[in-house]
Amino acid sequence: MERLREFEVIFYPKSVAVIGASTETTKFGTVFLDSLVQFGFKGRIYPINPQAKEIMGLKTYPNVKDIPDPVDLAFITIPASAVPKVLEDCIAKNVGAVVILAAGFGETGKEEGRKLEREIAKISKEGDVRVVGPNCFGIYCPASGLTLLPGANFSKESGNVAFLSQSGGYAERFCQQAKGLGIRFSKVVSYGNACDLNETDFMEYLAEDPDTKIIALYIEGVKDGQRFLQTVQEINKRKPVIVWKGGLCEGGGRAVVSHTGALGGRKDIWDAFFRQTGAVRVNSLEELIDTILIFQHLSSSCGRRVAVMGTGGGTGVAAADACERAGLRVPAFNTKTLEQLRTLVPPIGASIQNPIDLGNPWTSPSTYRRIIKIASSDPQIDALIIVMWHLPLFYARRELLWKSFQQIVEVPITIGKRQRKHVVIVLCATPTEVEMLEVEGEWRRIKDRYIAARIPVYPTVERAAKALNNFIAYHESQKHINDSSTK
Repeated sequence: MERLREFEVIFYPKSVAVIGASTETTKFGTVFLDSLVQFGFKGRIYPINPQAKEIMGLKTYPNVKDIPDPVDLAFITIPASAVPKVLEDCIAKNVGAVVILAAGFGETGKEEGRKLEREIAKISKEGDVRVVGPNCFGIYCPASGLTLLPGANFSKESGNVAFLSQSGGYAERFCQQAKGLGIRFSKVVSYGNACDLNETDFMEYLAEDPDTKIIALYIEGVKDGQRFLQTVQEINKRKPVIVWKGGLCEGGGRAVVSHTGALGGRKDIWDAFFRQTGAVRVNSLEELIDTILIFQHLSSSCGRRVAVMGTGGGTGVAAADACERAGLRVPAFNTKTLEQLRTLVPPIGASIQNPIDLGNPWTSPSTYRRIIKIASSDPQIDALIIVMWHLPLFYARRELLWKSFQQIVEVPITIGKRQRKHVVIVLCATPTEVEMLEVEGEWRRIKDRYIAARIPVYPTVERAAKALNNFIAYHESQKHINDSSTK
């Protein structure tokens, strides 16, 4: 509970000051102020600028100390050289916490920048004020109406996913991309150089946060490796921790130093970190999003044996290869399953082996339902990956077949609920030609229908298989860790 109380002013401030807002609309501080206003921050906003009386209709003060009311959180958007003095003003005003959006500190690699960063760290410690940043994009918390730069159009709906990112750009991109996949956030923090509050501090908060069920991180380096390892190890027993570690390759390591001033660390050390903590390892923003999506929608673990179903022999072969490369298994069906499938699938131009090739893309909804039900009932199968690539074919002949396809779309939803086996959909991307834009719209509507039914959807088998493998591997590692601790 200690962390929850300490971070209350950071995530749920009743009042904020934006230091560096300007009448010039292109200024960094003004863009951030506009984001706060447009997103709908629920508390009071005080722009700070000594040359302005009013900005965006808000009364403006020359100094944070001139604000007559208490200030919970201050955002500093002025040049780096002026930050120490302003930070001292915030301490004199008894501001609860400070977010330094300004850059120009240790990440520059120059002694002047490093000296400034040491100075603000010293001031914050002596003044007993917590600092997020510098060189960051801020905080996104839909419940309080806080948004990071430039997130005026982020979802205002709260969720159960928290994301910590040393990169402001990745924090912004992740929030934008996740919006269309039904991923909603409890908190997102872009913490930059972490001169005061670091990744482990925020992890300790998220461990206690009742609104957070899944924790994801993009990290380039850590301040205290042992403390971070122990914290992740403990949290991962109760909440899945998904980590994208940047800068493990030589070129990436050099970029890390110039980005946030962090030290990337050796690959073998991070390999050991993942083994010891059981944290889920991902290697790109795409894989991070895919993995969170499956954790959000699948509640219980399952085995690695999957049935793959689609139309087209080549598609099935490639899908099976992709699954096994990802670490899944595509076992043969048992005799009973094969006998039942044989009565439904034509003997020519199709296959009842796993993967199932329906051959005819115009299979009736009733037959489609029976085939999926039979495959999912096989005791050697733990999960289903259903590949749908033929949306353009149905849409091209929609007067005749579109209603049938819409019924087919509903089948995996009902089967998944009744069979109690995980279903993952691969809704293959549609052509991008102008004449196919209507199909793209239908693709999105179908995707949203599955997401609403808590069925994860991916554009390729490779992405679906990798995400499912990450989900299974997490539960396997937790079982192994728990078994080891009881011996």
